[in-house]
Amino acid sequence: MWCSKCGARFGDEDVFCPECGIRVSGKSEAPTTSAASETVTPAAEETPAEGIPPAEATEAPATDELEPVVKSPVKPPPKPPALPNKPARPAQRTSGWAVAALVLGIGAFTFLPVLGAILAIIFAGIAKGSIKRGKGEIKGGGMATAGLVLGIIGIIVPIVLAAVAVPIGVVFVLPQLEARDHVMDGADAARIYYNEHGSYTGMTAAALTEIDDTVDFRAAPGTVAGVVYVGPLTATTARLYCYSTRRDRFVASGNGSHWTFNFGWHWGPFEGNNDTDEWW
Repeated sequence: MWCSKCGARFGDEDVFCPECGIRVSGKSEAPTTSAASETVTPAAEETPAEGIPPAEATEAPATDELEPVVKSPVKPPPKPPALPNKPARPAQRTSGWAVAALVLGIGAFTFLPVLGAILAIIFAGIAKGSIKRGKGEIKGGGMATAGLVLGIIGIIVPIVLAAVAVPIGVVFVLPQLEARDHVMDGADAARIYYNEHGSYTGMTAAALTEIDDTVDFRAAPGTVAGVVYVGPLTATTARLYCYSTRRDRFVASGNGSHWTFNFGWHWGPFEGNNDTDEWW
């Protein structure tokens, strides 16, 4: 037989539809005394037809019971790959060029001026190049730098000194040298006169000019720069003097054929008073 509601098939002895549970017709009802006494027997207590599973078996599982969530274990991050072992660094050696540059840089101020400075600069450049090409195997960069600096200073200092010394020499030293040379040449002429005549008594400026005409001889007193003045004379003594352009004075004193030379600052006119004059 078939259910009029759901269309399910049921047996002749079935009172309720096994699918929808309604009461099916064609089956005599059990006698009841009242409507309240009519109770529906739970489907679970009724015996289902053979081959049809009970309604409880077909019900879906309760949704209020959630299955526990199983968390997967957290895996640690992978380890980085091991780096290959670096080869041992070779021992460093000191550049010989750097040592030579430092030594010559010091020598530019002691035993080898100017030339030592030039060589120090050259050797320092060679040392820096070899250290750069050595890629860490050659050391001595500090010594090369020190030699380079000393070499540069060793060249600059003489240039500065020369720039200062040349004007000083032109202004101060050169006039003194000229006056000294004039006096010494005059003394040589006076010595020749003494050896020829055996006395200084007749020695005049004109007589000395005949012996050496490169010197301007004049009779004392006088203060013209570059002129050799013939001072007081005796038979065995004579005196010559000459002023520089700076008013410095060179004096030559002769005693026989022996002559001595003195230098002094001039503080007044030369009067030629026998063996004395106004200078110190």
